[in-house]
Amino acid sequence: LLADGTVGCFGDNTSGQLGDGSTTWLAANPQVKRVPGVSQALMVAAGAEHSCAVSASGHVQCWGNNSRGQLGASTPGPLLDTPADVANLTDVVSMSAGAAHTCALRADGSVYCFGDNLHGQLTRDPAQISSSAAPVPINFAAEHGPTRDLSCGANHCCAIVAQNMLKCWGDGAHGQLGNGVIGQSVMST
Repeated sequence: LLADGTVGCFGDNTSGQLGDGSTTWLAANPQVKRVPGVSQALMVAAGAEHSCAVSASGHVQCWGNNSRGQLGASTPGPLLDTPADVANLTDVVSMSAGAAHTCALRADGSVYCFGDNLHGQLTRDPAQISSSAAPVPINFAAEHGPTRDLSCGANHCCAIVAQNMLKCWGDGAHGQLGNGVIGQSVMST
């Protein structure tokens, strides 16, 4: 994220994750290439092979690998080497990207995720959907109040909800959900 609200990227670009309209690698800084069409950005989230930016208006744009719907584009599909708008997602104040999923925190404290659901990154039941290009609500606000912060790892996410309670969901194969259980993909408290 650059001081003027634009975004610059460098490095591996085999999936278009630099957003410059190509799949050509860009070795390193200072050869930062600005991502065309992204302005007034407040934050950037980078996944394994995709990136997203949140604008001052709460608008989200993503680019890169879209094989699991992690860009929030209309359907999962090939890579997008330039930024695309995430439909049906507004008022975003923060977001985080995993390996092949992305989650967004809205101003009202709600959380929406899209992309891969192999480990329950989008729903408590991975058998429900394998992936979704459309944002899926993560519903724990009714039980615990609005979300205040959000962070995702490769195949899991954690959120701080009201009263500083930590909620984690997704892959727990290495104990990353903090529920004392290893090898389980579930929502934990």
